[in-house]
Amino acid sequence: MNPEALQCVSMVDEQFDGDVCRICVCDDDTIEAQFIGENISRWISVDGLQPNDICILVRQTPPRYAGKLIDKLEELGIKARIESELQDLLAEPITKLLVSLLKLLVLKRAPVDWNSVVDFLSVAKGVDDGVAGDIENGLGVLLKEKRNVLTTNRNWTTESVKELLDILIGFLGLTNIQNTFRQYEQGAYLQGVIDSIVGHLTDRLNTMPWERTIYDFEGHDSIPIMTLHKSKGLEFHTVVFIGLEDQALWNYNSNPDEETCGFFVAFSRAKKRMIMTASLSRPDRFGRVRTQSIDTVKPLYELLSQAGIEPERIGTNSN
Repeated sequence: MNPEALQCVSMVDEQFDGDVCRICVCDDDTIEAQFIGENISRWISVDGLQPNDICILVRQTPPRYAGKLIDKLEELGIKARIESELQDLLAEPITKLLVSLLKLLVLKRAPVDWNSVVDFLSVAKGVDDGVAGDIENGLGVLLKEKRNVLTTNRNWTTESVKELLDILIGFLGLTNIQNTFRQYEQGAYLQGVIDSIVGHLTDRLNTMPWERTIYDFEGHDSIPIMTLHKSKGLEFHTVVFIGLEDQALWNYNSNPDEETCGFFVAFSRAKKRMIMTASLSRPDRFGRVRTQSIDTVKPLYELLSQAGIEPERIGTNSN
């Protein structure tokens, strides 16, 4: 966007068909949700993307900006969820280890998860390669003993899920966990994480089997919705940024540099496709529908225009 900047050269060999970058200004947030939902449906059914290849980003308050989209996607048979607590929970080392053990119990083959557990115990116990076989043998015995528990128990409760996780933690070794991950030295914090895992798993086990429970917990079959802040360090094939508008970027006048940086954070999350939307009518934080403009954030639109990206109007009478 800077004419004096060095020209960027793509390192990707493949060609990509479709809209690489678009900015769409919608008449209202209902039309916006319909527009995004129909595009997502096409990306999944025609382009072959998985739901977690796509990410919905907002500046703030995801329920307010993505609520109607979640409802629209549900109509289309597509799951989407606001990450918030789950994103932090899934990043916890103990969550990753327990999920790996659960996958080993449920799936026929999970070599990545096998290696994750063996590597953790090898490092925690200071075991060299010559003795690592003992760890693998112990893991094999655990899986053989407990695999039937998951298939025979059809009525999982909070207590039974907690009992299973306690067995898995016992195999990993509480001391090993606390010595390796210092954040768990305080037992209360570790217990809080485990209790949260138990709650999420139990809720899902009421309606789905273990394999689907694990994948749903990890978010493999749903589109993540998150704030710009939570998206840092992540990348997705396709990113949709909702709210390139005055109300969402209310701080632009007083702090344009910060908001512009956030704008580029959204851009940098996308590997292949970036769609940005604005709505000229959207409920405020009190639920009152307000008309708005894109005048305050016009400099961002000018940056896009310099790159050859012009806004498209999406409405009931648009072509």
